[in-house]
Amino acid sequence: MFDPEYTISLYFNGDSALTQADVDQLSDWIELSDENAAKFIQVSFIHRAIHDSLVGADIKKNVLLDIKEGADSGFEVVMDSKVSVRGVEIVEIEDVFLAENQDGDFDYGFSQDGNFMQAMLELAKFERTAPAVIVEKPVEVIPRRELIQKVDNSDFKIFAGKVNKLSLAAAVFLGAAFLSMLAYVYFNPVPELQPIVAQLVDQIDAEWDQDMQLPDFDNSMRQTTYGLSKGYASIRFKNGVMITVEAPAEWSLLRGGDMELFAGRIYAVVPERAHGFTVMARDTKIVDLGTEFGVEVDKSNNTQLHVTRGETLLFSGDKNSKKPPVKVNGGAARQIDSAGIVRNIGVARGKFVKWIDSKSGVAWNGKNNLGPAGDGLIFNESFERPVVKGYSSGSVPGTNWVATKKGYGSACRGLYNEGNADVFSTPYGQQGYMLNYTNSGLTTSKTAITEVLTAGRTYAVTFNMAYALSIEEPKLIDGQGRVQGIEKVKLFDSKGNPASEYHVELVAFEPGDNRASITSDDVRFSRTPGKTLALATGLVSSNEMTAGDSIVFTPKADDPNLGKKIAIRLVKRDNCVLYDNVQLRVWKSK
Repeated sequence: MFDPEYTISLYFNGDSALTQADVDQLSDWIELSDENAAKFIQVSFIHRAIHDSLVGADIKKNVLLDIKEGADSGFEVVMDSKVSVRGVEIVEIEDVFLAENQDGDFDYGFSQDGNFMQAMLELAKFERTAPAVIVEKPVEVIPRRELIQKVDNSDFKIFAGKVNKLSLAAAVFLGAAFLSMLAYVYFNPVPELQPIVAQLVDQIDAEWDQDMQLPDFDNSMRQTTYGLSKGYASIRFKNGVMITVEAPAEWSLLRGGDMELFAGRIYAVVPERAHGFTVMARDTKIVDLGTEFGVEVDKSNNTQLHVTRGETLLFSGDKNSKKPPVKVNGGAARQIDSAGIVRNIGVARGKFVKWIDSKSGVAWNGKNNLGPAGDGLIFNESFERPVVKGYSSGSVPGTNWVATKKGYGSACRGLYNEGNADVFSTPYGQQGYMLNYTNSGLTTSKTAITEVLTAGRTYAVTFNMAYALSIEEPKLIDGQGRVQGIEKVKLFDSKGNPASEYHVELVAFEPGDNRASITSDDVRFSRTPGKTLALATGLVSSNEMTAGDSIVFTPKADDPNLGKKIAIRLVKRDNCVLYDNVQLRVWKSK
């Protein structure tokens, strides 16, 4: 979370820990309000004064000594309490200063009195611009016997301005402020950051509650409480659970990948590995058994559970309640009132936003879903069949896909079982599909997706991708190509970075297009069959299959590809890339 006081301290100390992102956020904070700007100016003034006080201690000591000795110092100091500083007399400044401290004690905090701050600023300017006093004879500094070597300022030329007694008062005030700041830091240390438990993956028109924790600069989210006052946010837990939050909402992320909802709506999509994911809401606990469900806590502290698919266990009552849990299956809903009474209610279609895509501005609530199950899902692939051990080069996942077969490197692809997870891991089962050569590709077959491109419909492809840390390859023992065993090879992209470039397309095919004839050169030179309607591409550097992307496409009424069958194509552009959880949804456009 951004801490302005801590960041300002780093800024003025020139700390190497301060990044450009920190500087940018500090600038945004200063511009946010006049109060923030005023505080920054005050801290700047104090920092400069403390710096001058510490660095120029010996010089100031000599100046004060000369003032005390008067004529013996070699120059005359003119003291006139009625000298005007841009219309403000020194007497008035003294009166303001004493008014700030009527009890005789200095106020070591920041003064909120505009007159006082203005007077101090005017005084500072006057000290800088006052006429110089001519030095008639050099100041002779007599060395003293001290434990610490005195700084030799004999070659330093003093050009003294007119000095008044408020300089000493200001020095005392600033010294006390410095001690106050040290005490504050001592008794208010920077709080220890909570562990990272999730990642913010997307947001639309989101305004976060500034009084609570904010997502980190890298969109990491921690074990603490968050608030969303406007918009939508999509959050992925480390176990693969996807949460879509609709504002206004307040919730806590918990250790172990669970959450507690205090107010608002969330929709959860839970992969197989994360079964047992729990949402707590008031005196209610909802335990997932492999499902998609929505939860709402309204202003009257009533909780609603709507299960789209799968099963959940519903616990109601406080922690001492002995009520047995209620199993709530897909297509059912329950309401739990503030007294803990459970009632059956109807499932409300379109009540929850299930998925968002900031690129297209879509906040999809499933209200106009199409598809055989009425949930919009017409294709779903997690690459779990056939089961392989490790990396199976050249393998194809069943009859739903066709792959590159000809050309150099075309067969460098295949199913990959995560095994001991030292190469990659996925929450969507045990396997993913890896494209291991620049010219390799994978396309859905004619029978996998029967949907044809239709006007008035929106198509959304979602998928997850990962970077393989290494790959097992045959170990060559001589120049003749003979092999002895397997070795692991670490992978990097063309620039030497540990990252992979993913590339996914939504494609329209003519009836006569032969998808099985794709060669590696077809991929390389972008002459694959079919018409690419839309695509998503980018870099992925995580090997945990937590990164995701999407394609959203709505054809126009005169689109020349209307009536053609649609398909999904996965392509390898740079380095090894793994894909998983590939889905296609369709719904009626507005």
